[in-house]
Amino acid sequence: MKERDMHSHRKTMMRIIAILTCICLLSAIGYGSSVDRSSWKNKGTELLLVNQKISSLDSFGKAFMAYNYYCTTMTNQNAPLNSNLETRATYGTDYTCEFHTENLMGLFEGLGIPSTDIYYIAADDADCLATMMNCNHIAAMIQYNGNWYVFDPWEAAFTNNGSYTGGTTLEWNAMTSGEWNNRMVEQGYDRFSLDGGDSWSPTVFDAITDYQETFEGKRTPIPTQIIYDTSQIVYPPGL
Repeated sequence: MKERDMHSHRKTMMRIIAILTCICLLSAIGYGSSVDRSSWKNKGTELLLVNQKISSLDSFGKAFMAYNYYCTTMTNQNAPLNSNLETRATYGTDYTCEFHTENLMGLFEGLGIPSTDIYYIAADDADCLATMMNCNHIAAMIQYNGNWYVFDPWEAAFTNNGSYTGGTTLEWNAMTSGEWNNRMVEQGYDRFSLDGGDSWSPTVFDAITDYQETFEGKRTPIPTQIIYDTSQIVYPPGL
């Protein structure tokens, strides 16, 4: 990330801390397993009314704040990590990666992030049977100033003993798409798709490129420094 971008983001973080201090008590409001995307969109609209300073944040700041707010809400609800056959039998599709992604995308929309900048990114294991647990994974992603950032509550809990708060929660907040790609490869996923695109791609960068070319009539130049060996992927700055 460029130095000036980092400086801008540091200023954004300071503003977010102040806003979170004002709204943290709202996290205890009862949003449980029955919540859907539209409910969280309404919650985002409510937050804008409660604290108008949120409106002054850019899309990156709103998404960063929304992720922290969402994870705090999950913690206050004692939300479980749904990651195995036992928890799936108990909770169904609640608290899965899809559940969290849909909720978070709704919250992004309610906070005023343009819907054209909100996506979901999917990772898949081509050799895994669809009936097996965790053969694929999805997370919310936004486009901001031409860069792509992933927001992944499920992975935060999965890598933090089921807790939605703590160091890994911060790590999975606004993770660059390139880093998310690498972390998924480490977990055994080997292909990716943006917003349910019509094909799978070998990297997140390729998934973004394929989606833009197919559905948005755009073309993202493929940098010459891209290496498609998934163990040695090098991404362009900011991706």
